[in-house]
Amino acid sequence: MVSAVICEYNPFHNGHKYQLDCMKRENDSVICIMSGDFVQRGDAAVFDKFIRARAALLSGADLVIMLPVCFSLSSAELFATGGVRLCADLGIVDRLYFGSECGDIRALTAAARLLSDEPPEVSARLKTLLKNGISYPSAKAAAFEGLIDKEILTEPNNILAVEYIKALIRLESKIQPVTIKRHMAEHHDNAPSGDIASASFVRTSIKKGCSCSDYVPNSAFELYKGLSAARLSELDSALLYAIRTKTPENIAAVNDVGEGLENRIKAALSVCGGFAELSEYIKTKRYTLTRIKRILLSLLLDIDKETPKAAPGYIRVLGMNSRGAELLSSIKRLSSLPIITKAADFKGFNKSFEYDILAGDLYTICSGTPCFGKDYLTSPVIIKSILSTT
Repeated sequence: MVSAVICEYNPFHNGHKYQLDCMKRENDSVICIMSGDFVQRGDAAVFDKFIRARAALLSGADLVIMLPVCFSLSSAELFATGGVRLCADLGIVDRLYFGSECGDIRALTAAARLLSDEPPEVSARLKTLLKNGISYPSAKAAAFEGLIDKEILTEPNNILAVEYIKALIRLESKIQPVTIKRHMAEHHDNAPSGDIASASFVRTSIKKGCSCSDYVPNSAFELYKGLSAARLSELDSALLYAIRTKTPENIAAVNDVGEGLENRIKAALSVCGGFAELSEYIKTKRYTLTRIKRILLSLLLDIDKETPKAAPGYIRVLGMNSRGAELLSSIKRLSSLPIITKAADFKGFNKSFEYDILAGDLYTICSGTPCFGKDYLTSPVIIKSILSTT
């Protein structure tokens, strides 16, 4: 059996290791479809995509494939849909794993089916709530009250789990969804539970210069030592310039911008001095802080509205071990998509791929070491041995 997980590993920690261990016990191989340098919470990943891919490979993953940035900077629905489409396009995946707070695949599947075939009365209620300025996640939970457990529509891992299942249903995929109940620490917990801590807690520890050795595998800790966390604030000047030089019409064309938000973004320019201030100023009840941060990054990358709605057009490899190399050979036989192992070798044109390259350039600014074209100079991570998880 070949299993897959759509992930971010921002950064890789003991909770992720627990999930990979569960997958390895039940399957022959594990493929990780991982966000690149910018993540769904609207931030720069704490470490770059190759460091995070290596951490996963050293803890049991066999093959790490990049989720294009146009999906990682999109809503939960488009993030999940992009990842599931890529998973299906590999042609070899039997099971898709994901974490959830509830751990009940039947409840999640029932919710996904109901959301996929929304009752008319729910649609009308949702439309009214959105007109009143309520954020989409809150409005959806209220609209489905009494039909779907509120926890399923409000807890972050449950939300993504439902979107993964919805995408599988839409694609009529034969891939089996499997959920693993979130282990000990919750998504935004400010304190660890035993040797398990949330990614948020680990990120905060790293940014404060505190040791995270108790909460990440030893192999990952050795990778992280001596590294500085990337900071979104390094893009302050670039963002201010991008907003200054774009017309409202240009901004309106950016992914997820709507309802006149372009005017609010332009107006913020006269009173805000950077990414954090802009995000706080622009957010509303309807547009959450995380959504605004994704929009501002999409504005910097000039990501349009249509590209995230399209299927991924390539398979970009970030790293593999020897079993991963065998999986890649099978993918080459079964998938119609071009496989990119070295960015410099890709000769075709793909708008999503161009966004990825630009995102890599911007990320080098966040990490304090600007190096334009770095993705063209970096090869995938190769781990020669296959790790045992017994």
